[in-house]
Amino acid sequence: MVISLLDALEHADVARNLGATDDLAPFGLDPPEVRITLRAGADTLLSVSLGNGTVDAAWTYALRAREKNLLLVPTDVARAASLPMDAYRNQRVLDFQTRDITRYELRNTLDSMEWVRRGHGWCSTREFSDTIAGDSVAVEAVLRRLRGLRVGSFMADSTVGFTPATTLTLWQAGDTQFAMVGFWRREQRWFAYVDRYHRTVVIDDDVSDLADLTFNDLRDRRVLTFAPEDAVRIAELRPTGTRVYVNHLPRHSLDVTLNSSIAVSRAGL
Repeated sequence: MVISLLDALEHADVARNLGATDDLAPFGLDPPEVRITLRAGADTLLSVSLGNGTVDAAWTYALRAREKNLLLVPTDVARAASLPMDAYRNQRVLDFQTRDITRYELRNTLDSMEWVRRGHGWCSTREFSDTIAGDSVAVEAVLRRLRGLRVGSFMADSTVGFTPATTLTLWQAGDTQFAMVGFWRREQRWFAYVDRYHRTVVIDDDVSDLADLTFNDLRDRRVLTFAPEDAVRIAELRPTGTRVYVNHLPRHSLDVTLNSSIAVSRAGL
C-alpha cells in the first residue's frame, strides 16, 4: 500500500490550477482531510494537503505547503492516503526468504523437531545423534507455508492469557536466530505472536496442519536416497540367478533406458 500511495503521488498531474483563495473551508482544506509529507533524511520532498472531492467525484481539491493556489488532482491520491493505518502494514505474518533459512525448530503438542539445511536437502540429528534425512519437499513446505500466511487483522501487542501451543523458530547463516512465531487457537480463530515484530495478529488461515505435524511426517521415507543419473550398474539378485544392467550411455541419458547393455549370468553357467 505504501508503494500504491507513492505511485499515485508520482503520477498525480495537476488537472487544473484554480488560482489563489483565502477561504479554504468550502474545499475541505481548513483543516485538510489529509496531509501528506514526504521526507528524505532532513529534506522535505513534498508536503501537500488534500480536501474534498469535486461534485462529480472526478477530482480532489489540493494545496501545496506555503502556496495559496487551489489545485485539482486525481482522486486516487486521496483514496490511497485515506486508508487505515493497518492497510500500510506488512500483511505477511512473517516476511522472509526460504533460501535464507538454514535451520528451524518446530514444537507442537504432538512432537518437537529440528531440521538443518545440508546442501540441497535437510536433515535432523534427533535420534542418537544419527543424521536422519528429511523429505526434500515436506521439510521445505513448512517454511513455504509460514511465508504464505497472511494477517487477517492486527491486535494489541500483548500475549497475556495466551500460551502458544505451536512454535516455529527460524535461524539464518551464522546460527543467528531470525524469528520465533507462536501459534494458538481460540474461538475458531488462529492467532500468532511474532517476536521479530513484537506484534500479535489474527491469521487469515487455519494452521492446524502445522500444529499436527510430527517428526515422521517430515523424514525421508525413501528406502534409498540417490541420484539416478549417478547409477552406472544395477544388479538384481534372484534365486534363479543374477541379472546385471550396465549403463554405457552418456551421464544424463539414463532417462532413455538402462538396458543399453545387459549381461545375464545363470547359476552353474
